[in-house]
Amino acid sequence: MPGSSSVILVAMHHTYDPNYTLPGKRNLDNTAVRGLLEFLFFEKKGLLKCSCNSKAKKALYKKLGLPRWPYQLKK
Repeated sequence: MPGSSSVILVAMHHTYDPNYTLPGKRNLDNTAVRGLLEFLFFEKKGLLKCSCNSKAKKALYKKLGLPRWPYQLKK
């Protein structure tokens, strides 16, 4: 990616199955890519509630240097 210092690549896998098995490790030969995060979603539900998404969210917050997740909205 010309002009970019680093990129976090997010792959969205469309499935209704929260236990879907993701494809094996991918080789990322682009040095600008700092990490690959993979999420599972379904069109009417959005992100699925599953361990895959929990791990990906946690990794995303860590890579972005954000405080501990998930953020809790105050009522």
